[in-house]
This record gives sequence, structure tokens and C-alpha cells, in this order.
Amino acid sequence: MPKLAKQSEPVNLDRIKAAVQARWGTVDLLDVLTEADRHVGLLDCFPSVATREAMPPDVLRERLLLVLFALGTNTGIKQVAGGEHGHGEAALRHVRRLHVTGDNVRRATVKLVNATLASRDPALWGSGTASPPMTPSSSPITRWSTGCGGCGSCGTHRRAAGQPAQRGAAALQHHSPANR
Repeated sequence: MPKLAKQSEPVNLDRIKAAVQARWGTVDLLDVLTEADRHVGLLDCFPSVATREAMPPDVLRERLLLVLFALGTNTGIKQVAGGEHGHGEAALRHVRRLHVTGDNVRRATVKLVNATLASRDPALWGSGTASPPMTPSSSPITRWSTGCGGCGSCGTHRRAAGQPAQRGAAALQHHSPANR
């Protein structure tokens, strides 16, 4: 298949971007994550795998939000650690190792999806749903990991030519601790 030439930018793109910016402004993704935690207790889904925790809860909360932001946006812990928040890379990696596990991510995803579905206004959205409430075992989110070849996505993995992408149960199997 021949490589396509770069297309010119649509003439109205700048106007559309300006209109969206004027109407809704800029939404900081870290603020969205913080609000999700405030509304549904998202960070409660990330207990430590250690036997004890000596870190003050407010410090842990800040670091955990930064780690989830770094991993969720694919920015990376090293780049987020360079921000002006006072938490270094080693401290963020420590929190990631102790608190961010595949099971914890699944639990948080389930909690957030179920809270979102429960808060929908049936008068606005109707009573049907395109997806049922979730349980940890039914979560489609696997985990972002460089251990699977750096795919950086959920459910689609690098593969040899001619082989189908791993999705659903196959992707979950791919990310299971026994396969790491």
C-alpha cells in the first residue's frame, strides 16, 4: 500500500479549537482524577501490598494521584516527577510498586464505571445502558505495562505478522502474573 502524503490542515480547525476553548476552557486531567477520587473514593482501591504503611495519608494521596496520572496518560513517572510538586522520581516509583497492582487497577476501574452508571440521569440518557455494571473479574482493563513489549494499550498487543491481536480474555491472560 503506498504511503499517503500529509494532508493540509482543515481551514476551520483553528476556529473550532477556539470555540471549544472559549466554551469549556482547559480541563486539567489531574483535576479530573482528583475529582473522581473525591466523589467515589477511587484511591481507596489502592491499598499497599506491604505489611505496614508509615507514609502520611495526605502525602500518599498526592503521590498516588501523580503515579496514576503518569501511567494513565502514558507520560511516565520520570517526566511527572520533574514537575513542581515536591515528589521525586524515587518516591513516586516506591508508591507505584506498593500500591498500583493489576488487581487494584481493576478494582478502581470497576468502582469508577459503576459510579458513573449509577449517577446517570435516566431522563437525559434513558434507562438503557450499552454496558452492564462491572465486577473485578469482568473488567476489560488489563494493565499498562512495558512487560508486554511496551504496547502501552489495553487489549491490543504487538504481534507477529498474520496473527490476530489479543483482546478480551486473551489479553487478560497475557497480562496475568504467571505470564510475566
